[in-house]
Amino acid sequence: MKDRWQTTRCRRWPARASGMRLDSMEENTMIDPDRSVRFRWPVIAAIYQAVAWCSAWAFLVLYVPRFERIFRDFKMELPAAAKLVISLTHFLYDWWFLCFAPIGAWAGAVLAVGVLLQKTRCGLLERAWYLLTALLPIAVLVLAGLAIMLPLGALIDNLSR
Repeated sequence: MKDRWQTTRCRRWPARASGMRLDSMEENTMIDPDRSVRFRWPVIAAIYQAVAWCSAWAFLVLYVPRFERIFRDFKMELPAAAKLVISLTHFLYDWWFLCFAPIGAWAGAVLAVGVLLQKTRCGLLERAWYLLTALLPIAVLVLAGLAIMLPLGALIDNLSR
């Protein structure tokens, strides 16, 4: 009795019920039975993007105003990066209802590009896309945190003297 699965390049395809080996023409034209599994990673990436960008928004709106109050109380002159983060926070706080449409659009774009890359079956390009899009919100959080924490560190250093 032959194995139920016939192996092709990278995918496993079900063999015919009769157990006959498929020729190359039929192998290339068969429909993938695990088609729904193919969309798993793009959906996970889109959900991750939505959660990551919402958490970045929450960090900016909830925590940066606390540090701004501290800087204002000590009448500190802030660097340009900290001023940019604080002004971005004011914008996100005032226009909060407009912030979720770009987050949804970005998550949809990540999903669409992920599906298109899976159809091309180029694994390296697909992994690079997911890695770059996963690192983007993390980089924004790190840069915003550094822009706020560096003046705070200078303030603490000056207070300790």
